[in-house]
Amino acid sequence: MVFVLSAGVLAIDIAVNFDTVTAAAGPDVLGQTGGRIAFYLMLRFTYNLPAIIPLAGGIGIIWSEWTLARGYERAMITSTGRATLVSLFPALLLGLVLGAVQVASLAFLRPLSVEAQSVHKFRTWYGPRLSGLEAQQHWIALDGAIVRAQVDFGSDPPAMSEITVFRLGRDNRLKEVFTAERAAFDGAVLRLEAPEIWRSEPANGAHQDTAIALHPIWLRNFELEPRFWTQSDLAQVASANLGVPQQHLYRSILQSRFAGLVRLVAICVFIAALCFALIRPRPNISVGLWLGGALYTLHFLTQTLTTLGKYGHLAPIPAFWMLPGILVCGVFIWHARALILVNRIVASKPD
Repeated sequence: MVFVLSAGVLAIDIAVNFDTVTAAAGPDVLGQTGGRIAFYLMLRFTYNLPAIIPLAGGIGIIWSEWTLARGYERAMITSTGRATLVSLFPALLLGLVLGAVQVASLAFLRPLSVEAQSVHKFRTWYGPRLSGLEAQQHWIALDGAIVRAQVDFGSDPPAMSEITVFRLGRDNRLKEVFTAERAAFDGAVLRLEAPEIWRSEPANGAHQDTAIALHPIWLRNFELEPRFWTQSDLAQVASANLGVPQQHLYRSILQSRFAGLVRLVAICVFIAALCFALIRPRPNISVGLWLGGALYTLHFLTQTLTTLGKYGHLAPIPAFWMLPGILVCGVFIWHARALILVNRIVASKPD
């Protein structure tokens, strides 16, 4: 099912970007046009995989349950009084497998795909480092300061020169201006070499530190969307002590990646339980439409909450963990309740 959905998405993708893919740009290691197209499709497949896996898993479960219902297997389980909770084990196992693939695709496959697309010029802009831009002036907004500097992203950490730091005070009023030709990183601190200083108010005689809190890994990924960062870079920035503006966003995205496992388990288990409740031995098309609508609604809600969490509009727990947790707990409570009712009925029958 993953490959079926991917085929439709990739067919549209290659039709729209055919001229860009076949253009003679990027490293000449892919051979002729056919090699470039095949490589591009592989990269786009890994890029789109996190969005396709939840839908593919849900559709696959609906198809399987539909087949089992038409074969009277589900009717046999119901009529013999067997525990319906056991029937969720395959869906749980599938959710765990797909969830592991989802986490791997978000943490490793998609960042590698983005970097390869940029290197081979399949996409023109994924930040200055991946786009291979030469050293040029950049404006960098930090906590309490704005930096203008010539940045060379070709080195690691990025080399900075012709630096001007506008340090802000209360109400974002300009407090100090530092200028320097060179600077060097000392951990997560950027130290200016022989800076010239301008202050809006006279100094009080105490030593004024001209160092700027700026994490080199954050700067290396400047203007690259955090969801495309490598797992190691994202983990280091999320756990850094200083030098990372809006650090809560990076922590949220890191949580979102790991929550992919729970989301897939919730989707698979919930759809399987819904199928067991709605599908009859001779299901009609209306049941399929209801199940498809439920899957789409669940996927839409999950993506909406996740997006709100990634951009800091919602706390991580309600954004990434609450809905999957409610679904999984609700499904198991409902099945456990049904099992208790069946046991009471059996126990109440006279021998």
